[in-house]
Amino acid sequence: MPMLHGNRLMTQKLPVVMEPRISVDLLQKIGRPVFVCVDLDALIHNMTILADLCANKDAVRVAVVKGNAYGHGAVPVARHFMATGAADRLAVATVDEAIHLRRAGIDAIIHVLGCYFHITGNIQPWEMQRCVSYRLIPTVASEQSIIGISKCLEKIRTSDQKIDDYHCFANGVNADPLRNDSVALGTIHIKVDTGMSRNGCQPHELPQLIEACKSYHVPLEGILSMFSNTEDPVFSQSQIDTFNQCIEPYRNDGYVFHMANSGAILDNLATDMDFIRPGISLYGMNPCIDADAFIRLGFRPSLSVKGTPTLVKKLCAGSKVGYGCTYTCDKDEWVATFPFGYADGFWRELGEGKSFIIRDKTGEKCTVIGRISMDAITVQLPCQPEENELFTIITADFNPRTSVTGIAKGLGTIEHEVLIRLSDRLPRLYLYNSGKVHSIQCAFSNMYIEMDCDSANGVAH
Repeated sequence: MPMLHGNRLMTQKLPVVMEPRISVDLLQKIGRPVFVCVDLDALIHNMTILADLCANKDAVRVAVVKGNAYGHGAVPVARHFMATGAADRLAVATVDEAIHLRRAGIDAIIHVLGCYFHITGNIQPWEMQRCVSYRLIPTVASEQSIIGISKCLEKIRTSDQKIDDYHCFANGVNADPLRNDSVALGTIHIKVDTGMSRNGCQPHELPQLIEACKSYHVPLEGILSMFSNTEDPVFSQSQIDTFNQCIEPYRNDGYVFHMANSGAILDNLATDMDFIRPGISLYGMNPCIDADAFIRLGFRPSLSVKGTPTLVKKLCAGSKVGYGCTYTCDKDEWVATFPFGYADGFWRELGEGKSFIIRDKTGEKCTVIGRISMDAITVQLPCQPEENELFTIITADFNPRTSVTGIAKGLGTIEHEVLIRLSDRLPRLYLYNSGKVHSIQCAFSNMYIEMDCDSANGVAH
């Protein structure tokens, strides 16, 4: 069914489904028997839900792709958000993350959300220079940071220095949907600490920083803050009240204002402002609200880990399995080895019968036996599998044992940590249109293979 977001028409698509066997051709292109599988349609679907929940239906959608897009692969995810028009801007936490996107040819407006330019009172000039050179929008919280940006801009104005075309992936090559002009070189946003006590200036410091932008000729586009605990409505409202008091004198000065992250959007906090900054919920994860309510909203987890065993053997009764010989076969058993261990992001605590994987062909649960090794897991199978038969190690759903959500709950952590632990040595397969192969991100590489394939199991053309 088509879904309307503001004046943008989005199409709801069915979840990605892979067949229980993978072609040798595709497996060779992926480059490893175990890989991360990303449903690009789910990302767009989740953004549509989040945008539709907002009071401001025309809020600028800033897709947060920090932490390697929460383990999904920052470059392919960022490209897809921008190519489909599902996001208007991107945001990361560090300058290096932003430069990584720029070097991959992404010319979108990129916000750097981390306020770390003012360190023990000393400006780090290389951070300022790189923000200007790569046309990033840093988040600042001190006058020293503003002066640092000003010096970089002055250096460009008073010399023959030019930003070369490789660096100059201009923010605002395309018109900003909120303002009908491109974003000026050196543009910043100021962050106000309204109660999280982590980053941001103190509320009483904001007028001084705004005046500093004017005095030092640094373009100021927006003012933002960050919620500390959206599950506490009283404290969250106090943060909104503090922010509104701070920005009240500047509402007619052309600045944009934003506070809403994923949790705020789900709790309908500050969604009437100019921007939204969804992060973890873009990837189908629930940061705060009732689990059933989150599922009823229609969110879809976008990541799974799939693989095919590299070795299957029938062990006789009494055989020991894994380091420490912690598992003993009590009968003849089929045991498979998958090249996926704690170096890839699979928690060591999930070994010794504490987790299972899914046999895609039958839906059978197959127990992980023995210890999780750095590079491998061993799994008890019901029978000998077919060649290149697929198994799902982490499922793209809300299963209480095998999903990201279930694993996080079992380990006493949050979904963010489970996702971000997934290593760069795992290749990533990107699917769209309910199962077609979109692209492959190779392990340890910025190399991306664009594909043209009828399904995730067919031969690529």
